[in-house]
Amino acid sequence: MNPQPQVITISDITPSLFNKLRLEHPETLSCPCSNTSVLYHIFVSNFITFHPICSSIFVSKEWIEALYEPMASAYFVMDFRTTAHAQFKFIADFCSLSKDIVDQTLIDLGDIPLFSIQLLSKDDVHSEVNKTVEVALSSSYTQVNLPLHFFQMITRSNSMASALNTNVLVLLDDDKTFGFRIHEKHTRYVDKYLYADMLHTTTCNLKNNVIPAGFYSEPLDQIARYHENWPMEPVFLRPIAVSTVDGFFGGCTALDAVLASTFDCLYGIKCLEAFTDYFPNLSRMKLNWTSSVLTSSRKTIPLNQLLEKLLIENRSIHINYPKYFNECAPSTCTYITTSQTKFLDVITLLVSLYGGLTIILRLIVPLLISLLLKCKSCPENTNFKLGIFIF
Repeated sequence: MNPQPQVITISDITPSLFNKLRLEHPETLSCPCSNTSVLYHIFVSNFITFHPICSSIFVSKEWIEALYEPMASAYFVMDFRTTAHAQFKFIADFCSLSKDIVDQTLIDLGDIPLFSIQLLSKDDVHSEVNKTVEVALSSSYTQVNLPLHFFQMITRSNSMASALNTNVLVLLDDDKTFGFRIHEKHTRYVDKYLYADMLHTTTCNLKNNVIPAGFYSEPLDQIARYHENWPMEPVFLRPIAVSTVDGFFGGCTALDAVLASTFDCLYGIKCLEAFTDYFPNLSRMKLNWTSSVLTSSRKTIPLNQLLEKLLIENRSIHINYPKYFNECAPSTCTYITTSQTKFLDVITLLVSLYGGLTIILRLIVPLLISLLLKCKSCPENTNFKLGIFIF
């Protein structure tokens, strides 16, 4: 006997019953949603933590103001005192901007509906939500990086001068003919490992160069004389840092420098303690360096790469599947099953057929016998009548 398809309808659907039916009838199960659109904020929670520097003392107003140096532009380009205040101000601004962008992205994400005609399984909901969140965050990443790279390019190509004299020197010359005149000169990065002639130097209007930062002890008048070339003046001056600031840089601009930074110094007490020797205002803060040092799983990654993910350290998604289930509100589920005819049913059918056939034969057989007998007697009667007629 051929299998017979049957549509089975189940009501009073619960998550556990749905999972059971889904495992038993994965191909034919259908559980239509009463509500085909469920907003993400109803059942999705996003948990995001940012790089620890964004919640540290190092982005506080008090810390940044303590790094302010009135004579910052008089130091070497690679002297950390030149750009420290500006660099930490950039870091604080990047943290604030990243948080604002992520917060707004999550708000917008909460108003996005998850469309599903059929009730989705927990795994399917997780998959859909993860893809949507990833797309939303990926689009938000460009809100920082594209304008940032554009600003760097504009600054370099248009020779915009930094007030810190790091990329451009503003000079006042005493010209005997025209008197005093002001003109600009681009500072020049000198590769101390390759230097042989001026072919191994690069001005800041051509490339955003950076070099590890440190603290230097040369007199300010000597620095002013050789400020144009950095980190050294060939032949005349090859300064050596008294102390280095691990993971921080000096560069054509404070922005170039901070984007290359990995903040290594902020992970160690010894490096931080040296700050008080060069930034006296820090001593007023009475800092506990032990509680101030950073801890991070991404300590070797430069800021420009951290900004590609908006300084997000970790993120996780919590999906409340029961809430999604309740919003979808399936009233019934259906599935198709095929059943073979049972052996007992076959026997019953055969017996029924036999009984019916017996009754029919009992009615027909006597009639057939009667007809046969009549047919048998027909030739004799015919011959007799013919014989009389002949004689």
